[in-house]
Amino acid sequence: MIAKATCAQVAQARCRKMQICGVSFALIIMAGLSGCPVTQLNRTPASTALANPTAITAEGDFKHSPSGYLFPAQVGAFRRVNLIQYDTGGLDVSAGYNYALPGCLVAVTVYIYPTPPMSFVGADPNVVRSLEERWSESAYNEAKGQIARAHSEAVLEREEAATRDGIPGKKAVYSIGTAESELQVFVVRHSWFLKTRATYPSQCASQAREAMGEFYAAWIDRAGL
Repeated sequence: MIAKATCAQVAQARCRKMQICGVSFALIIMAGLSGCPVTQLNRTPASTALANPTAITAEGDFKHSPSGYLFPAQVGAFRRVNLIQYDTGGLDVSAGYNYALPGCLVAVTVYIYPTPPMSFVGADPNVVRSLEERWSESAYNEAKGQIARAHSEAVLEREEAATRDGIPGKKAVYSIGTAESELQVFVVRHSWFLKTRATYPSQCASQAREAMGEFYAAWIDRAGL
C-alpha cells in the first residue's frame, strides 16, 4: 500500500522547493493541516507612500501591472478622468470616472492597493477566507475613518454586505451635506484590496444608483481580475 502524503507534508515539500522559510512558513503549515487547495506566493515588491500623490499619464486603457487590473478609458457611460499613484512602487493607484447625467454628476473612484504580504502554500481555504475577512474589515474601517476625518458633516446612513464578481465585501452609505457617498471594500486574488467610492447629489440618488449599477456590470468584462 502506498501512503498518501498529508497536506502538511505536501506544503513542506513545496516550501522546500520554493525556498520559503521563517515565521510565514510556520503559519502556512498550520493553515495546511486541515486542507491544502490554496497555494499562492506573495511577490509584491517593497514600496513606500509618496508625500504627494502623482498623476499617471496614460492614453486608452491602463493596465496596473503589479495586480493585472485594467482601468478602462471608458466604462459604459462613465469616462475616466484621472489616474493617481500613491506610492513609490506604483502598487497603490486609483482611477476616477465621471458620468454627467442631466443635473446630476456621478463620480466613481476605483482604488487597487496591496494587502499585508502573505504567502499561502497548501492552505485551508477556510483559513484563507478568515484571514481575508479580517483584512477586509480592517481596510473598511480605515476607509470609514478617512471619510469621517475628511468630512466632519458626514452621517453614516447604513452598512451592509456587498458582493463583486462573487467576492464578499463591505458597504457603507453616507450623506455628506447635499450629496450621498458609497464606500465598498473587497479583497481580490488573496493579495489586493479593491475599494470604490461613489458620490452623487442626493436629489438624483435613484438615477445615480442605477447608473452605478450599470458601471459595475460593465466593469466585470473589462477588469484584469
